[in-house]
Amino acid sequence: RKHPPKITLPPLYIFIRNMLHSTSYNPEVVAWVDEEDGSFKVTNTTEFAKTWGRMKSNRSTKMNYEKMSRAMRYHYGCKSKGKKGHLAIVEKRLCYRFGELARNWRPHEL
Repeated sequence: RKHPPKITLPPLYIFIRNMLHSTSYNPEVVAWVDEEDGSFKVTNTTEFAKTWGRMKSNRSTKMNYEKMSRAMRYHYGCKSKGKKGHLAIVEKRLCYRFGELARNWRPHEL
């Protein structure tokens, strides 16, 4: 049995970056808190997760924020462990920041 060719998805932090630079999603779904620092906030968790689910296309109806936040944790860095990551947690609810490994998230870098 032949399977359709697998489409490579962009990394999760690229997906978030694209949402932040799109007027269709910013500020309704995700918004900058401090663009220079790379801090952002998820403003609509349901739509945020559903959009990622549609992009993955295999679980579009089952994707929720709980599952998506679990996926985001794989991209976190940890200063105490000396681990760099693409995303970092900000000490506020639903707030995150691009980590040391994230590239091309600033508007002038695109």
